[in-house]
Amino acid sequence: MVVLVLLTIPVLSLLFLQNRQVQTALSRYVTSVLSKELETTISLSTVSYTFFKRIQVTDLYIEDQRGDTLLYSGLTKVRIRRFRPDRKQIEIRKAIFEDAWVNFVIGVDSTINVGFLLDQISRPHVPPEQKTRLRFSSVELVNGRFSLSRINPSSRTTGVNFEDLELDDLNIRISDLESFRDTVRMHITELSGREKSGLEIHWLSSRLQAGKKHLQFRDLSLDTDASRIRIPELLFSFSNSGSFRQFAEEVDLSLTASHSVIATEDLVSFMRGPEGLLERITIDGTLTGRVSDLRGKDLLITFDDRSSLAFDFVMIGLPDFDRTFIDLNFRQFTTSYEALAGLRGKQDIAQEAEPSPLVSLGKLVYRGR
Repeated sequence: MVVLVLLTIPVLSLLFLQNRQVQTALSRYVTSVLSKELETTISLSTVSYTFFKRIQVTDLYIEDQRGDTLLYSGLTKVRIRRFRPDRKQIEIRKAIFEDAWVNFVIGVDSTINVGFLLDQISRPHVPPEQKTRLRFSSVELVNGRFSLSRINPSSRTTGVNFEDLELDDLNIRISDLESFRDTVRMHITELSGREKSGLEIHWLSSRLQAGKKHLQFRDLSLDTDASRIRIPELLFSFSNSGSFRQFAEEVDLSLTASHSVIATEDLVSFMRGPEGLLERITIDGTLTGRVSDLRGKDLLITFDDRSSLAFDFVMIGLPDFDRTFIDLNFRQFTTSYEALAGLRGKQDIAQEAEPSPLVSLGKLVYRGR
């Protein structure tokens, strides 16, 4: 009889925990504890889980310290592979966030609203060797939305405004997301979405690594309707996260472009460009240094596959362009009369009575020292 009772207790306990109302009540208790621990509001509508391996949550909500939405997920599904906090190991097989909204806000002091949460999770006061190793084999965001805004943004009304950015129809696939000690690694295998300015990202992929003093993208690829950007490496180095408040003076960058084709229709979404004069430019080469002290090496820019410019440069003084020192070393410029004439616009060319005799000059090449 005693043995039967001892066997019955865990079975009844397991059945009790399988009750959805019990699961939701227990989870709401956990979220209230987390809310106090993280000093913010965390809530949900319902939760269900099976043997603590599969978890499904509806209406997950996390608030920032200003009382605004930081994260909302209509439906969250999690499959746990390994949960060993005693060994400081947590491994998630798969996490899916459906109809989610991620909302980042930059305050007047240039701090971002997610910063407090990252500090709580990363626990900077804890030695790296004592931190839990967290790994996600697969993460998906389905039909999501991402916002990045600044309190009192600039008054830009056209193109992409990084102080009022909004991506809709956002779908992301990430593999091998891992947080270990002070470094986060992940492989963004696919990202697509549409910015409210009209710019559409058909595909983005990259290997990403973020640490306390660096942010690195490797094999970064980005495709839009007309552009094909390939960046083998993009590295930001800094003393601490506060360096981004003075990005031009305190953050070192290293960027390598490999035959990156940028359509001018996309370029004008970010800056004033030669819309109507050129269709696309192709960029190869390397940029290093800080924005205030920038170097370009082995740069090759091709214009519409008809002209090309090979050069190096040194620029000191940005972002104040009026006081910037520029040293250009032109190695070679290749063009033709037809290519130069094309800069006048198609309408002007159409009005010419007959082709210019300068067309017979063929290819024009200038070589520097």
